[in-house]
Amino acid sequence: MILDAAGSGAELVRVPDDSLPADLAMTGTINQHLLADSAKARARLGWTDSDPAETVKRSVTWHLANPPSDASEDFRADDEALAQAGRAPSQTGRAPSAKRA
Repeated sequence: MILDAAGSGAELVRVPDDSLPADLAMTGTINQHLLADSAKARARLGWTDSDPAETVKRSVTWHLANPPSDASEDFRADDEALAQAGRAPSQTGRAPSAKRA
């Protein structure tokens, strides 16, 4: 859903956790089950369900319009992780990166 909302033709590739760049380490495998309950948000904030596809699209649109001010355009660590997974960046919908000055 995220790639569709961003209008991207990229492919998501799973790489080993120990190959993840530092900025993506938190997206690695979670070795526990998570259970969430919205009852407290409903009771205290009046939160209600919304369409997941529309919510993802709204979120992706916001993030694309508001990138982090400290975002790097150096994707060499990402390229290395893809190489360790046996994939080249060109196989995932983007060109290999080079550090920009």
